[in-house]
Amino acid sequence: MQNKVVKHDFIDHSGGGGSMDSKFATKQELHDVQKDIKHEAELLSAHIDTKFAESDTKIERARNASIMWYIGTSIAIVAILVSIFH
Repeated sequence: MQNKVVKHDFIDHSGGGGSMDSKFATKQELHDVQKDIKHEAELLSAHIDTKFAESDTKIERARNASIMWYIGTSIAIVAILVSIFH
């Protein structure tokens, strides 16, 4: 199997001339870029998972605070009604 080169746009082509080798990526360069992209995607996925976990924690805290407020308010209303009708 012959080694093939794949054209990429990772370099500035605004200059003229130059070696033709600088305008094409080798298989190794593409493999290295692929590894870097995969690593970045894994980091991004982990970051997103962390943000969702933080969001779930905040929602749970807000839910618990709402329940506590409801229970406290209910007790206060019952206490007021008992004192009025007693």
